[in-house]
Amino acid sequence: AVQSNLQESSEKSSEASQSESTSAAGVRYEGLVLAALEKTKRYPTSREARERRSEGVVRVWLTLDRSGNLLDCGLLNSSGSNLLDNEAIRTAKRAVYPAFPNSVFPGESSHRFTTSLKFSINS
Repeated sequence: AVQSNLQESSEKSSEASQSESTSAAGVRYEGLVLAALEKTKRYPTSREARERRSEGVVRVWLTLDRSGNLLDCGLLNSSGSNLLDNEAIRTAKRAVYPAFPNSVFPGESSHRFTTSLKFSINS
């Protein structure tokens, strides 16, 4: 009886560490998604943007498939500036995202992410 309890305990410990490593891999992947967005993000270059000098934070959502293809995206919270909101959506559509590692979001064919993009005149 003692031996089977140890085996069960060992299996649970293995499942827990596998879950933790899957979670850590998910966090790393989310960092790659954010990095792709930040690399692609540009302050709007229109005359209107230069005149208004709008700054703000746009909260967006995006859904990626396992290959890193953008399936859909949208606005969660506006910055209060249509120029910045539109640029945030353009950023999500232009970015190139990496494929999901096998250990990330197992069993999911796609995953939805949310993030904030900060736009400032010097960004």
